[in-house]
Amino acid sequence: MTDEREAPARLKDSEQRFRAIAESVPMPVVITALARRAILFANSRARAVFDLGVPGGELDHGLIWVDVAERERIARRVAAEGFVEAVEVRLKRADGSEFDAMLSVRLMDYGGEPAALGAIADISELRRTEEALRASEARLAAFMAHAPVAMCLEDPEGRYLMCNPEMGRILGRPAAEAIGRTAHDFFPPEEAPAILADIATVLRTGEPMVVEEHQPSLEAYAWATVIRFPIKDAAGRVVGVGGFAVDTTAQKHAQAELEASEQRFRTIAELHPIPLVITRLADRSVLSANRAFYATFRLDPARLMGDFDRADLYEDPRVREEIFATIEAGRSFDNRELVMRDTRGAASR
Repeated sequence: MTDEREAPARLKDSEQRFRAIAESVPMPVVITALARRAILFANSRARAVFDLGVPGGELDHGLIWVDVAERERIARRVAAEGFVEAVEVRLKRADGSEFDAMLSVRLMDYGGEPAALGAIADISELRRTEEALRASEARLAAFMAHAPVAMCLEDPEGRYLMCNPEMGRILGRPAAEAIGRTAHDFFPPEEAPAILADIATVLRTGEPMVVEEHQPSLEAYAWATVIRFPIKDAAGRVVGVGGFAVDTTAQKHAQAELEASEQRFRTIAELHPIPLVITRLADRSVLSANRAFYATFRLDPARLMGDFDRADLYEDPRVREEIFATIEAGRSFDNRELVMRDTRGAASR
């Protein structure tokens, strides 16, 4: 009889411990009768989140479940298997708003009645975060796919983690084939080490760097301005290197052609027997003069480039002003006979 008398006390003590544990859980915990529409227990978190109706009364599952048929399917699974684990469901809050939830249910006996104990985790924020991540990844993918510059991401060993289609022009194959490989797989032995050395520098210093790369093995991007920058984790550790490459090959060729053209002009002008001088209109300073000009006017180059007043070379200085006014007006000053003087005063036409 001692055990029989102590049993109610032990049951009460067990019930109190269960309630204390259930109330401390930071998520809704609900025990429902498996065969009838009734809530047998709900912790304070469940009562705050859901409209559970009158305590102990019949429950309208439509107040909790967006799809009541889904609740019935889960109830049948619990009855047959004894549990369900981490099922994603759509539920309603007391204010009528809907949210995504992760539901785990265990079959149990509650007061002699078959019941289901359910723990519910609100994963709405997780889903919003996942959706934001997917949107961000979609924007990044679109940006990389259509960017007119080569872009890549490399790990600390220099292996390509991500490459855009434009990067494929540098690698000479589809960008997807570069993933997991390094510069040694695509560039000649005399070019690859410099690329990997720059990656190592960014990893070591944690600072971005801008370099001009010349890779004679390439047609496009034979010359490129390359920007490399560190990729850091939440703790600030450098975990990779990102890079952009801007193709400057056409500009380099144009610059080389311009320099060659200027060199040809200087050579021709220097050897031309007619005096030639090039003057900047803004301040009328001499940019260039050939040998014939210096010889004709008996001028020393250093003096001409200094503070020498070239108006002294004209018999009538007003003609010089007329020349500049004509040129500044966008017209040519042609076929005019002038009287000029050298630095010794000798006149010539």
